[in-house]
Amino acid sequence: GLRWGIDDGKIRAVIDFEGPGKPEVRQEAGAVKTTFFLGKGGSPDISSPYGEVKVSSINYGNRIALEFASSLPLKEIIPLESPNRLVIDFSRSSSSAALKETKLPKPAAVPTTPAPPSPRTRKGAKIVVIDAGHGGKDPGAVSNGILEKDVNLAISLLIAKKLKKAGYDARLTRDRDVYLTLQKRTELANNWNADVFMSIHANALPPGRHATGMEIYLMALPTDKDAMQLALIENREIAGGNGDTAKAADKKTKMLLNILGNMQQNAKINESTGFAEYLFKYGKAGGIKMRRVAQAPFFVLRGAAMPAVLIETGFLTEKSEARLLNDKKYQDKIAESMTRGIVDYLKNI
Repeated sequence: GLRWGIDDGKIRAVIDFEGPGKPEVRQEAGAVKTTFFLGKGGSPDISSPYGEVKVSSINYGNRIALEFASSLPLKEIIPLESPNRLVIDFSRSSSSAALKETKLPKPAAVPTTPAPPSPRTRKGAKIVVIDAGHGGKDPGAVSNGILEKDVNLAISLLIAKKLKKAGYDARLTRDRDVYLTLQKRTELANNWNADVFMSIHANALPPGRHATGMEIYLMALPTDKDAMQLALIENREIAGGNGDTAKAADKKTKMLLNILGNMQQNAKINESTGFAEYLFKYGKAGGIKMRRVAQAPFFVLRGAAMPAVLIETGFLTEKSEARLLNDKKYQDKIAESMTRGIVDYLKNI
């Protein structure tokens, strides 16, 4: 939940949260933004009793982002445990002061990271790498007469075209029906010194299970069993997709999971989370059914030196959504929404 109070000349907002992990906290364009997993209580009431502090929210499935904007200066941010909560204080000592950029505290228990620094030290257009998943001998998901690799390529080409029109240096890992290893895709992005990396895919479920909507994934410990299962399926591309080689790919995925569990990659996760949130927001605004932002150990995102996400544009195993994903107008709708999200994200980092 979200609680409010006035204490010693300051307005205090207290966020009580449940779920795995710690809240991510960033400062962006004069506002404080925190993202955390929703617990059993669901979305909190975000109404503010104080006119000096405004709160807005965006839901990402099982996660929520709260943004606090205020005419008052930020005093401090305090993460606390037992129970888990985050305290945000705004000073009332100077009501006319603008919200200032303040370094976040660095308690050992909860890493807090400012907005990602711009990686650009070069001149010229920002570089966006769009990766059309699968290709060539690897068709990806095949359902309702549609090959995933074809849908991925069509949407990727549209995004690249729109980005170039907007003045960005958009580069494709593949612009035709060819096969690339998962490792090669991020190698290209790193070699090109890309600012962001986006891998385009389409989802599928086993018989008897149903779901629709777009999912956006970043490289981190899996959000849930479904996220882990999806990563296992996508990662089988490294082994040809069946038999003993598929078991080897599953073993490598689980090894990667152990590595992630032993590494502190909060800064990289925060960068990719911020990127994912922009894409989710613009997807929703563009009329795309947005399912969630989630985490999973995808090999294609491993080693990316920039904010990187994997987009599951929809479920080919759902006949209605498969028809949409194979429709040029809907592909353009997805491409337009994702392009707007990319552009706005790059303008604000």
